[in-house]
Amino acid sequence: MLTLQQLKVYLQKHGATTLAKISKDFTESPEQIMCVAQHYIAKGKIYCEQKTVNCGTTCHSCFSSKLSKISWVKSK
Repeated sequence: MLTLQQLKVYLQKHGATTLAKISKDFTESPEQIMCVAQHYIAKGKIYCEQKTVNCGTTCHSCFSSKLSKISWVKSK
């Protein structure tokens, strides 16, 4: 199971990435990853970017886990 510390270290090392990539690397579902990430999102440490509603309206080749990108917020 993915821990808060593992997610933090992974994002600091890899930068912005998709939920699909994290899911593959940790063999966890995107939903489980988001549950763990919510702790850091609430604290403003992780930024979660969702593609717009119009994304995928022409090619239909994306999956929702590939549309969500998360990244660690660097301290100023």
